[in-house]
Amino acid sequence: ACSIGYYGLVILTTELHLEGGKACEGGAPTFGQEDYLNIFITTLAEVPGLILAELTIDRLGRRKSMGGTMVLGGLSTVFLTFGLSTNAETVFLFLSRCFVLSSFTVLYIYTPEAYPTTSRSLGLGINNAYARMGGMVAPFIAVNLPEAGLEVLAELILTVLVTVGGIASFLLPFETAGKELKETAGELKPGLLEMAEIPADHAAMFEIGTPNSNEASGRGARMAEDGVAPDGGSHGSGSGKSGHSKAEEQYVGLEVHTDSRPNGDEADAV
Repeated sequence: ACSIGYYGLVILTTELHLEGGKACEGGAPTFGQEDYLNIFITTLAEVPGLILAELTIDRLGRRKSMGGTMVLGGLSTVFLTFGLSTNAETVFLFLSRCFVLSSFTVLYIYTPEAYPTTSRSLGLGINNAYARMGGMVAPFIAVNLPEAGLEVLAELILTVLVTVGGIASFLLPFETAGKELKETAGELKPGLLEMAEIPADHAAMFEIGTPNSNEASGRGARMAEDGVAPDGGSHGSGSGKSGHSKAEEQYVGLEVHTDSRPNGDEADAV
């Protein structure tokens, strides 16, 4: 729908300015100076279309920016069926082309992001092939129908296709903005909060954050079996030490509080 809408509007811009349905007559083009100016103005619509895509793709997300601009492009196209003046027709052609190009740009960013790395090129290539089919169908709508006197029908077909395509964009099953790309199919990427979960137990956090945690825990277990506390004393000695090992105290970013008050013997010595 996006491909048919874009290429259809590009071709329709020229068809609407033909005199008698012929681009050339007697070897000379039938376009007047005003026709060339209007076609040039509608061609400039691609510049704000690219800017619009850049401004909305991350703020609104891929689906909303793509679907919203396609719906707006369809609404702008339907005004062409009202038999407007040349200037008004140029304005709505400009708007339609601007919105449809914006959605086309977002689509080319969204499509490769929707596939994992292992099949990204294949997925983009297949979808691009289907888009080329839309480009092949577009001339039959934007050229043959106007030449047959069915200009309004051509504009209605483009309106319906672009609008329905925009609505379908909102119904896409997932959003890729701000998400990490998958490496393989079916791979689940944990969210930022899931990756940053911190256990309430400091000992558990030490086991997660320290590379040698398994070795330290095994050494602590052996010391416990021998009745020796991790700080070098014996269990139940009343020394007031918290029992943190030296490796735990040196762990970067984890503040360990130990009881530094002297025991009874030390107090007498002081």
